[in-house]
Formats: sequence, C-alpha cells, structure tokens
Amino acid sequence: MVCPPEAEVYVEGTLRGVHRGEAQIPYGNFQLRCEHPQTGQFYLQKLVAQAPVERFDFADLPWTAEEAPEPVEEPEPPAAESQENTLSKPQLFKQGAPATLMLLAYRQGTGVGTGVIVSPDGLVVTNKHVVKNARKVIGFLYDPEAGPSSTSLREFVGAHKEKAKILTLVREHPRLDLALLRLPKAAAPYPYIEPHTAGALEVGEEVIAIGNPDGLSWTLTSGNVSQIRKDAIQHQAPINPGNSGGPLLDRQGRLVGINTYIRNSVERQGGRHVAFDGLGFALPADEVTSLIKGGTIYADREDNLDDDDPPDGKKWTPTRVQVALLTGAMKHWLDGNAPRAHSLQAAADIMAATNLSGRSRFTRPFDGDWINSGLSAALTAIPEPQQGQATQLLHRTWPRGFRDSQGYLWLLQRAKGRYQRALAVRSWTIDDTQGDLYAVKGDGQLYQLRPSGAITQAMGLGGVLSVQASEGQLYAMGSDRRIQIYSQGKWRRLGRSTVAAELLATRGHLYVLDKDKDLFHLDRGNWANGGNPIANNVMDLAASGGHWYGLDKARRVYSGDLGRYIDRDGDAAAVTAIGRDLLLFTRDTKLYRFRMAERRWEGSND
Repeated sequence: MVCPPEAEVYVEGTLRGVHRGEAQIPYGNFQLRCEHPQTGQFYLQKLVAQAPVERFDFADLPWTAEEAPEPVEEPEPPAAESQENTLSKPQLFKQGAPATLMLLAYRQGTGVGTGVIVSPDGLVVTNKHVVKNARKVIGFLYDPEAGPSSTSLREFVGAHKEKAKILTLVREHPRLDLALLRLPKAAAPYPYIEPHTAGALEVGEEVIAIGNPDGLSWTLTSGNVSQIRKDAIQHQAPINPGNSGGPLLDRQGRLVGINTYIRNSVERQGGRHVAFDGLGFALPADEVTSLIKGGTIYADREDNLDDDDPPDGKKWTPTRVQVALLTGAMKHWLDGNAPRAHSLQAAADIMAATNLSGRSRFTRPFDGDWINSGLSAALTAIPEPQQGQATQLLHRTWPRGFRDSQGYLWLLQRAKGRYQRALAVRSWTIDDTQGDLYAVKGDGQLYQLRPSGAITQAMGLGGVLSVQASEGQLYAMGSDRRIQIYSQGKWRRLGRSTVAAELLATRGHLYVLDKDKDLFHLDRGNWANGGNPIANNVMDLAASGGHWYGLDKARRVYSGDLGRYIDRDGDAAAVTAIGRDLLLFTRDTKLYRFRMAERRWEGSND
C-alpha cells in the first residue's frame, strides 16, 4: 500500500484524519491527498460523496501507486516569509505600537507593564505577574499625534489621564505567566496583532520588542534569537521591568512572543535595579491561542474545560472531575516521602490512560497502598455529589493496574474506587485497543485474565519473561530473549535474531529494545529500516502507534518522527506519548507538551 497505516490524509488541503481512521466528507466531488511518511511523496484519490454527509473509511480506499501515480507538488512558501516583505524598524514600530498598551496595575504600589491587543474587540494579553493582586488595571493606547512624551511616568499619566481605559480580567493561564484582559467596548475596532506561530523562528533571526521599560513609554529594542527553548524564546532584544507582557515581533511584524522575564546581571542605581547585558525570554505566541480558548496543556484541545466554567469550581464537568482526580492525587504523592520521580511518572501514566480510555497500565512498580492513598485523597477532595461520577470516570481515565515491587498485580475495582491486589505475576499487559488482560505467572506460563484478576484460560506458552498486547496481537519474550507472536490461535517466532530486553506494543506497533539499548520497530508485521536499529542508546521510550520519542542517558529527548533532538535540557523526569505529542515532566515538576503538528513546545513556567 502506498499510504501505510497512520499516514495523514488531507481533504482539499485540510487534514481530516489518518489512514485506517474515518472522516466526515462534504457533499459532492472532492480530492484526497495522502503523504507517505518515509518518502514524503503525495498521492491522489478522487471520490464523490453521494449524500450531504457521508463517511469514508480510509482503510477501504485503494491507496496504490497505480491508482494515484501523480505526486502533488509542495506549495511554494507564502510570500510573507520572503526577505522582500521584511519591514524596516520604523515600519515595525508604526505597525506594532498602536496595538501595544501601557498598563498600570494598582495594588499596594503601582506597577507598570505592557500589553498587546490581539483582537479587534479589545482582548489584551499580558503577563500574569503584571496584574497579579491588582484592584484596578488601567491602560493607555499609543497616540502617534501626541508627540514626544516625558521620561517621567508620573508626568505621562498626569498628561493623559483622561484617555485612560479600565481593563477587566478575563482569565489567567493556569500554568503560564499569562493573563487575558479586555478593553472597554469601542465604536471602532481596536488596532491589534494576531498571534503567529513561533515554530518558524530560527536561531540568529532578528526580533523586535516594544514595551514600556521602567515606565518609558513605547520603547523599541531589537536583537537576535539566541535559542529556542522548551518553554521560551531566548533573545537579545534588551528588555527590562516594564517590558513584561509586551510583544516580540519578527521582521514581518508578526506577533511571535510575549516578553516575560530576564536573567541578567543587575546594578543598583538609586532606589531601583537596572539590568545590563541581560538575557531576554519570551513565551511563544502560540500559547496565546490556548489562553484565549481557556485550554489546558495536557488535555486535547477538543476536550478542554468549558469556557463558561465558573472560577469557583461549582460547575463540575467530566473534564473538571478528571483534572481534580489527577491533581489531587499528584499533590498527595508529592507531599509524601516517595521519590518525586515516582509521583511524576504516575501522573504521566494517568494522562496516557485518559487518552486510551483506561486501556493501559502504570509503567513502573508502585506500592499499592501508596497509589490508593493518592486516589483516596483525590476522591475525598471532590464534592460528595460528584463522587459517584468520579468513581465511574476512574475506569476509563486511570490505568487498569500495576505490578508492585513484590511482584503482585493490582487491578482497579471500579465499584470500590481503589486498586486491589490480585495475584503474583512475572509480567502483565493490557491490550490498548481491546482491553483484554494477560499475565505471566511465576512459573513462566501465560494466561488471559478477567478484570478481577481471575484466570480465564492458558495461552499455551511457557518460559515467558515478558508480554505485550495491542490490537488483538500478543507478543511474548521467552527465556531465550527471542520474541514470539500469537496469531490465528498459534504461536510463531518473529523472523529476526535480535536478543530482546524490553518490549512495548502500541496501536499495532511493537518496539523492541535489546541489551545494548538499540531500538527496533515492528510495523504491523514488517521490521522498519530493514530490520536494523532505528535508534541507538535509548534509555527510555514513549510511543503511540508509529510515533515514538526516545530519551538517552543524559535524559535528552529525540523525536523519531522528526529524526532529531527536540530537547537537550536533560531535565526529563517522566514522559508519555499522547497520540503524536509528547508530555514531559521535568525534575522540578514543570509540565510541557510537544505539539508535533506545530513542531513546538508549550508548557509551564510557574
């Protein structure tokens, strides 16, 4: 087949699904494009929808080279990317300053910051710390006719107080230093800059910052991008207190970042601190979209909390209950005496289980009482009317079970809302699509289990060290470290000689780590890369279907899809794959998500 499983399928240029998936197609003639993930070549498929809404299963389409021989040429880069459309710095200022606000936050003292208008109806993004605990926030719009202003903030405010606008807080990002405000309604649209993805930024590219450092209104500075970090754009455009919340623009005038903080050497001058040779950091403007929608980092965007959920938490949607279960348990675990890495990996496993509707397991040996204590604390913190809903959600949002350090299997008992010890096992697995349970007892015999842990049948194989299952397929590693596969009621050896050490089956794919930490990939019966390793020195692995991420000994993260490192910080404590994306906890409990479709990190800075 030209378009193999999980290849992306586009309908009239819009991604509608993956091969072996489904999509709803508009009425009439249309054209599909399918990209081969190895060659990058596109193939065509023309179809006709006979009804106003018709469903097509991509698995049933004849994706063959003969049926679709003509590759589709990649589109030319948009004109805005060309050097011809770069703006001069005066042009950038004239374009960016009208959409940049000076903000004053009144609390015990008066704080000054910057905001950027991101919509014509007056939505404003700034840093959360700019408006934190403020009883009132006022803003000033740029007036190109006003002429030069004083260097004194007091004089500026006194001269323009009639033009001050009171802003209201819409929401704050739960993990990032971002806040969303709204200007009063106006007769005419506000000047604004739409957020643009920072994914196309390159190290060395020049960027522009506009802000109000130390109350000096509408100041432009510039510098190069120093590096793209997981959670920030590091740049050399000088920023100081007062720049916080202001726009970072590329040379086309697009909003690519929100200036947030500096890391610098500081000298005291009078009663204030002045930064010299500081390193500037901006949050990628991609995060602004999540802020406007009220999204969460670990939920898929279509499953985010409702925008109208009240901040006091009185409205308990299923998503809010899921979040409360996770955060309540995680807080209990982190406050205890267990290693922090255990708590972070348990949280990552729960996030993966949500994506798989509970058809997964905890990936490390955990103490049963420890897991149950966190779950109990989370349930207790949920209001009593929602506790029944919470215990029902556990079955499809938490892992089905785990093996403790003594070798006992613990399985989730939905009626009791806790995990219960079942039997001693050498290894166990759950089919991530069908939900069937399998376990290897101490004698090396493989059995299928009931959800309670009771044995239903023997699988006719002994001497098993490890077992994995996906899409009705069983994979077993024997005492000789060879792999066998169960198909049509029979066991057969896989046709290769690699001595396995670890197995991971996911959505019809099998990943094999050998004793030398070389990684092999079995893609629905065929070994990738001609049976040779697809990666070396893989110490930890996160995968979902054909998408995988490897961690090396230094805890740096490598993307199999991109064929390169996507994080070299070396602070990864726990990882899990969510579809094509990666969730990563750092050692200091910060959570990040790598969005593969957008080739960028988003995450926590608090």
